[in-house]
Amino acid sequence: MTDTGAIETLLARSPFAPDDRDRDTLFARAMREAFAHHLATNAAFRALCEDAGLRADTWPDSLADYPYVPAALFKHPRLTRGAAPTALRLRSSGTGGAASEIAVCPVTARRQAKASAKVIAAYLGATRRPFLVLDTPPVPHGDGPLAARSAATRGFLPFASTVEYVAVPGTDPPAVDLPKLQDALERCARGNEPIGVYGPTYALYRAAIAPLLAAGTPVRLPAGSKVAHLGGWKRLGDERVDRATFVRDAAFAFGVTSEDIVDFYGFTEQMGLVYGSTGGGPRVTPCYAELIVRDPDTLLPVPDGATGLVQILTPVPHSYPGISVLTDDVGRVVGRGVDAQGRRGTWFEIDGRAARAEPRGCGDAPARAER
Repeated sequence: MTDTGAIETLLARSPFAPDDRDRDTLFARAMREAFAHHLATNAAFRALCEDAGLRADTWPDSLADYPYVPAALFKHPRLTRGAAPTALRLRSSGTGGAASEIAVCPVTARRQAKASAKVIAAYLGATRRPFLVLDTPPVPHGDGPLAARSAATRGFLPFASTVEYVAVPGTDPPAVDLPKLQDALERCARGNEPIGVYGPTYALYRAAIAPLLAAGTPVRLPAGSKVAHLGGWKRLGDERVDRATFVRDAAFAFGVTSEDIVDFYGFTEQMGLVYGSTGGGPRVTPCYAELIVRDPDTLLPVPDGATGLVQILTPVPHSYPGISVLTDDVGRVVGRGVDAQGRRGTWFEIDGRAARAEPRGCGDAPARAER
């Protein structure tokens, strides 16, 4: 079995410790362990690496030299089929086409939960609080794949002392009964305990923020309350709601400060890794991940500040080779080091989705692996 000592040591650390001087060295060791594991256990990933000139007896010289898997290839079952026993399968929403699907073993699930909990706690606080969720209860896992949206909601439940779901059952995207939501918010506002409000970005804006503003009935939640949202920006594009507009409107609708509006970014292919932003500021990588931006034409790394396709590396996945994913998102690195909130990492912005294109250079790797 592949040694995972560095990976477990990495996951035991605080995600953004400002004095974590050896995080880069430890991250490199953890990535090497993960790379060796997936070379040994996944034929499709091994074929992809051989295309890049890497074998089990060679190592990338830097993080930028690790072969990346375009996100589109996670629609291919030969890539997501690993050697480890699978506990569940996660499937993306597929709003931009066919859905991606990943196989999650108990080791991967434990790592995902640990990384997610530590990052979310760094933004929302570790103390449990009442939560209003603008969605329906997560669907229990059965024999079929679990929707990534349900998995994302589950990631916030450890921070809830109580949970009230305010979406109308059977609606997708979630619709909310506004009087019911207002009643729930007003009950929370009358208390002294900070609460949490969570929902998919598009549902939170369309079903709650916009109606509250239109009705002229904003609420004032207790001090310290947090409004968290994740994903779904593409569905707000037609309404011309950018991040600054969202933060401004959400802060007014819920009576909180802009710093209490927390925008989480993540994607199915690396479920469990989320990247927070408060008040519309940059996102920060935790010590469990690193980011590279590549030129969309040459696929070479670009300097900080330049815009390109976002590649994210993490050693967390164990049952499928999601350790280096070239996403469909366009973004840029805007800084490095310790930010104003004391979080150490790489600071980055996501500007939107790239135009759909077939992955170049390694699209036949999964097929070759089974010849």
